Amino acid sequence: MEFRNASSWEKVFELKRNGENKRVEFKESSFIRNNDEIAAQLTSFSNRYGGRILIGVRDDEDLQNWDAIEGAKIDRDRYLLHISNIARNNCSPPVQFSSAFLESEKGDVLILNVERRKDMPHAVVEYVGNEIKKRIYYVRIESGKRLVKDRLLDYMFKNLEDPYFEHRFAIGLQYIRDNLNISGIMFDIPYRGIWTIASFIKHLNEEDIKFIKEEESTRIGTLFVELLPYAMLEFLSQYFYSSWDINIEKIGGSTTISPLKDIDKIELKLENILNPPENTLLSNLSLDIKSILRRRSFKLSLPPETKFEITLLPGIPPISKIQLSRENSFEFTFSFQRDQWMVGASALTPLYGVLDNFEERMKLQELIASSFVKTNLSCKFAFPDIDDPLFEKVYRWGRLNVDIIKEHWDWDVIIQKMPERKLFSIENYLKNILDIVKKERRP
Repeated sequence: MEFRNASSWEKVFELKRNGENKRVEFKESSFIRNNDEIAAQLTSFSNRYGGRILIGVRDDEDLQNWDAIEGAKIDRDRYLLHISNIARNNCSPPVQFSSAFLESEKGDVLILNVERRKDMPHAVVEYVGNEIKKRIYYVRIESGKRLVKDRLLDYMFKNLEDPYFEHRFAIGLQYIRDNLNISGIMFDIPYRGIWTIASFIKHLNEEDIKFIKEEESTRIGTLFVELLPYAMLEFLSQYFYSSWDINIEKIGGSTTISPLKDIDKIELKLENILNPPENTLLSNLSLDIKSILRRRSFKLSLPPETKFEITLLPGIPPISKIQLSRENSFEFTFSFQRDQWMVGASALTPLYGVLDNFEERMKLQELIASSFVKTNLSCKFAFPDIDDPLFEKVYRWGRLNVDIIKEHWDWDVIIQKMPERKLFSIENYLKNILDIVKKERRP
């Protein structure tokens, strides 16, 4: 048996084994006679990721390797001329593609490598004279192509990528080592994230503090990682208390939060939150998470039918997660992982090097410590594979979550946005802290 390139055929067989998907379609040679289908397939691939159309391959899942090859002899030049005319004249804007051709005694295969769109979506068009009478838009999904409705078309004209976003950042926490106090060392920085987790830490009793300090370099980071899911939910409830579809307006130094309109929702309440598992650090402490949340009248509004889960994974390093998901709609994941711990202040913070007196600087470095948590927020959507009627609102809600968290938790953002005038006023705060700690150390 003779054929041009063994490795190329193996690639075809590999694609066939993996089956049709968002980037691959198999067509028999009769495909060339259906102009509407050619235009629809070209535009659907180009409107998503691009992909390959293999002409001369049967789509029967039970047929593999040479059995899947239709056996047709393909006139390469005639096929490509016909398809190029359709890509240019029946598609607007024209669809770009390249090709590869394999021939053998068992049949030929023409492979169209369809390029992803670079700008506006591609439509299948019908003309009356020189004017376009009708535009039909398709997009590629896992099971083939689907017709684009207004909701998706509007998104496609505004975006090239599928709806997905991710934000990776560090949460930085500096604390007084004697009592693990955060609020006493972070001063009057107006970022709610810091104050939210400080409201949990302040409930540690002396035995808790003693236990953590026995292995401070690891246990303090583990404490933060395990507390962060609860602190993050409490933080978000300050915004999404009565509705998940809100408007945030900032005027001067104040923030106004208002629901946009009545909308279906579910409410995550205290009874929905489970206590930390027994194999966690929190299970060895006196902290009563539910009691702390109860004092703050915890309630978080979420999109309807949203499922909720907190996961604490002890290990090296420890990891915790929040997962919010709605079937055929979205999956929003918050993950936290213990990162570096260091004695003293981080070199990125105004605390570092602000004191001129070397002795005071050394005392400060002994009295405080810094702990960092790797954080990742990601949100993926079923849209456009599934036409979710709540997509626009859910997408906006997800982006709003990320923006709020970025502003109040992202260590780099907090440091960069700190006004210069504060950098020069911190010294007085530092001296006050040193005095407080000295008094606490006196017998």
